[in-house]
Amino acid sequence: MSWLTLASGALILWAQLWLYRRQGRRFPARDAGGERQTYAVTLPTRLFRVMKFPLGAAVIVHLALLPLEPTSPSWQRWLLGGIVALSGLVVLDRSFLALGKHFAPCDRGALPRERVRNGPYRLLKHPIYVANLLIFGGMAVQSCSWLIAISWVILAVIYFFSARDENRALRALDLKPLSS
Repeated sequence: MSWLTLASGALILWAQLWLYRRQGRRFPARDAGGERQTYAVTLPTRLFRVMKFPLGAAVIVHLALLPLEPTSPSWQRWLLGGIVALSGLVVLDRSFLALGKHFAPCDRGALPRERVRNGPYRLLKHPIYVANLLIFGGMAVQSCSWLIAISWVILAVIYFFSARDENRALRALDLKPLSS
């Protein structure tokens, strides 16, 4: 089961990175509309810029070492974690489609030109954060990994501050919603 966990974890991470790359190719950071207005981000959000790659690398290394561990997760745990992670990938994909050119990574502090309220944004203020937490949470359940669980907690703290910063900036601008 640990080889299956390794393979599914690698596939989930690849899919997540592919979705981010696809979004970046479709809508480059500097599009024809010019630079976006920015807002101040707090220290946890700024730290995310330097922490995201070491955290990701640690998760990948830990997944690679799973087959060497003497115990492996049950198939029920593996299935539940996989369903949670896949639902996160679906939410991430739908969020990117709804955002379109308004997407910017949280550590950049770039505001959209208009507030998006279609797709997952009808139900959640920050579905990309929720999607990433579902992905890492599912991988933690699937692998029974304390390292991935710690990464999930770190992400949750960073996303809490990022969402707070972004909400304040959007309220200050009082951006109009996009028409669906």
